[in-house]
Amino acid sequence: MSKYNFNIDSVSIEDNIIEKSMYDSKSLKQTYIDFNYVDLGLSSGVLWGKYNLDVDCNKLNNAKDWYGGYYAWGELKPNKVCYSLKDYKFSKYMGYKTLSDNKLYGSKYKYSKYTSDNDNLCCTNDGIKVLLPEDTVVIQRYGIHYDMPNDLDFTELMKGTKSKFIYNYNNVNGLNGVVLTSLKNKNSIFFPCAGYYFEYTHNDEGNYGAYWSKNRAYIAPSYASYLGFSNRGKDNSLAMNIYESLRYKGYSIRPIYKNDEQI
Repeated sequence: MSKYNFNIDSVSIEDNIIEKSMYDSKSLKQTYIDFNYVDLGLSSGVLWGKYNLDVDCNKLNNAKDWYGGYYAWGELKPNKVCYSLKDYKFSKYMGYKTLSDNKLYGSKYKYSKYTSDNDNLCCTNDGIKVLLPEDTVVIQRYGIHYDMPNDLDFTELMKGTKSKFIYNYNNVNGLNGVVLTSLKNKNSIFFPCAGYYFEYTHNDEGNYGAYWSKNRAYIAPSYASYLGFSNRGKDNSLAMNIYESLRYKGYSIRPIYKNDEQI
């Protein structure tokens, strides 16, 4: 997202890029949407953000400036020191279980929210399969019209666009990623290969993109869905699909905008 650090639905401005006195709340909101979101002509009417969450669109000088923050699934704060189950917001210390011969087995930490009894890494069974608004960073930051994509949104995006892997996008050295161009109106957006964080390590920068979905994995609740892509497919072609991964990893987030009828 660009450096509009305010809840646009309440129009509480903390940034002086737009003077509040120049706009009423409706026109200010539309100006923000036009500047930060793209209409790809999708049947749902969903608008896709131009930038990853936490990107400052006034500072796009090198590849890292395009990456934005890295979030564990359902967390509200980015860029942690360590992305592990121990440091995950929805984990609970359980201690080790012991066998009759006193050997230790199992994990000290287990998932405490968005869980089920189908996974021995969960300590509860709440059955929640989609991030609640209270755990959706885009909603918390910008209001109810702004959201994270779910699996259906990502599927529609892939079906409604033509994708192409690009090296050194916008002539920025090392800025690799995917350009998705609408099949209807030819508008396009760019998803950088920002890599991801696992424990203390930043992996696959420039080679892989990983963007969280709102959906928890249905079979293994310790996992969540994400859009992943790289240029490592057959014959060096683009490989892009919805996958599942451990929820505590640090992935990118691309915001979307929904109007009143879509909420």
